[in-house]
Amino acid sequence: MIFVFLDPDTNLMTTASLEPEGIDAIEVDDEFFDINSVYISEGRLLPVPPAPSAFHWFDPSTGIWVDDRSPADALAAARAAASMSRSDFVLAIKNSGLVDMSLTEAGQAARGKFPRRSRRSSHHCPPACSSKPLSGGAEPP
Repeated sequence: MIFVFLDPDTNLMTTASLEPEGIDAIEVDDEFFDINSVYISEGRLLPVPPAPSAFHWFDPSTGIWVDDRSPADALAAARAAASMSRSDFVLAIKNSGLVDMSLTEAGQAARGKFPRRSRRSSHHCPPACSSKPLSGGAEPP
């Protein structure tokens, strides 16, 4: 373990293997210490709290995380993270093994044409899943 503290003589963050006397110090695991994990506020060294998202940046003058995107940009980013293209969806299903299909068949499915051979997999779905028509209105065989 090491101690991180604000050196009163240099006003810089400093580390020491022993806890300094009369100075506020933070004890950290020296193997995993990151200088960006602490900040100085009112002459004290404080730990940076966890970031709420990848879009936030830490403002050490206020001690808070800031997301300066517009509400429209934040909404667009949330929508992009919550949706995926049909191609990405089909590849995720193929890679999960839920549907047995070749890459050619996955390409067909990405274009909205679910391969006939793969429709048989829908028999393993619960009734609510297999009773609905697949793409193009075709029922499973």
